[in-house]
Amino acid sequence: VKNAKVRDMSFVCKCLILTFTICNLQFALNIHWIFKRIWTVFSEYLPSMLYLDYSRKEGEWIPNEYGGRENLEAINFLKRLNTAVYQEYPDAQMFAEESTSWPGVSRPTYAGGLGFGLKWNMGWMHDTLKYFERDPIYRKHHHNELTFSFFYAFTENFLLSLSHDEVVHGKGSLLSKMPGDDWQKFANLRLLYGYMFGHPGKKLIFMGSEIAQWEECNHK
Repeated sequence: VKNAKVRDMSFVCKCLILTFTICNLQFALNIHWIFKRIWTVFSEYLPSMLYLDYSRKEGEWIPNEYGGRENLEAINFLKRLNTAVYQEYPDAQMFAEESTSWPGVSRPTYAGGLGFGLKWNMGWMHDTLKYFERDPIYRKHHHNELTFSFFYAFTENFLLSLSHDEVVHGKGSLLSKMPGDDWQKFANLRLLYGYMFGHPGKKLIFMGSEIAQWEECNHK
């Protein structure tokens, strides 16, 4: 009986936390709606929520009730969160940073997905930057870094982003990453943007990348 009560209380607490989290996000969205602002919610580090064994060694995690490694409670939370947001605020946008092969991240919940609007395409970003940082004379041996993303480009609603993580902490701006002299750097950056805007998926550049600044982003 004692164990049953503990389980019941644990279930109640989890339900309360889930409801509290969703309500807080809805409150924030409501405040911004009053001022007619477009609001985007970005969920980082999604794999650590979806997988019970993510970044954990053997013996440091417990399988779910079906013996798998999927975090069923986190999956249910994300589905309820996305459903609640889009029902109340259809013009809002829910982004997911998810770097694994989890299927249906941006598929609607009624179709078996997690319900996010867009999925951050981490693989495309890393492969593309790696390719364009090379001297053009060596690129012919690495064209697969540009073409591989087309194999999965239509499996999700992808967001092609040249992330803020790539232009801070000493990594340099996008312009400074390009090879060659100044003329070649600008030409390579134009080529990068042309490839990006011709690739299937939504586009996002920011942190000064849109004006081709030399220095990396510094909010100070």
